[in-house]
Amino acid sequence: MNRRLFGAITGAVMLTTASLALSAAAPSMTHPNYAFMTGQAQAAGMEPRFRRALTNLRYARWLLRNSHEEGRVDTNVDRALAETNQAIGEVRVAIAVRGGESDDLPAPDVVRTRGDRLNAATRYLNAAYTYLNVVGEPEGPANAWRRRALAEVREATNLANAAMRVDNRVDNRVPLPIRTKNQCVWLDRAARTLHGSSQNLSEALRAFENDRGPAYYDTLNILTRTNQAARDTDVQLERRCNR
Repeated sequence: MNRRLFGAITGAVMLTTASLALSAAAPSMTHPNYAFMTGQAQAAGMEPRFRRALTNLRYARWLLRNSHEEGRVDTNVDRALAETNQAIGEVRVAIAVRGGESDDLPAPDVVRTRGDRLNAATRYLNAAYTYLNVVGEPEGPANAWRRRALAEVREATNLANAAMRVDNRVDNRVPLPIRTKNQCVWLDRAARTLHGSSQNLSEALRAFENDRGPAYYDTLNILTRTNQAARDTDVQLERRCNR
């Protein structure tokens, strides 16, 4: 056989073998872990941005934790803190940062009053939202954590603002009759229970992962009704109890 022809055939065989090896090593877009691996790559590429979001969330958490006044029922701040903790957990998992819920990060602001701390907390929450809100990023299963975190940050911000609105009305409100006060105590307990149930149901939905059977949709329906009941109770607290 001609030496040139033999060399050409040998080279073609080697290129084909190498190409097959690379194809076997590379993940297919239909591979079951493709979305997860893509999500890891996206999170890694955006990691500095998400780390800044995490820092701002931890600042906001510290401010919310230190906004309570002794002996005061503070449903809005409690719920804002819970939503902030949820968002922190989402970001930690996405960028593989280890840490517990107890690791405080004191905010650098010089804040002396409750109002100052709540106002500063909303600023940090807004900054975290900006860092997490990646414009133009394709939506998909790999980004589900970020959508959840954005919703939690947005809800925490709304609740912190609601707490400030309540504070602005405190000095001007009319004292409540004893009977109404008792109603408010039980309404407040009901609101706390409903919001706690809502968080537990949300965690239950996450545990289903990709299993979208009848049980998943039954749980989703219960969560929807629970959220509506929680909102209705909050409205009653605001109307009757100046919350």
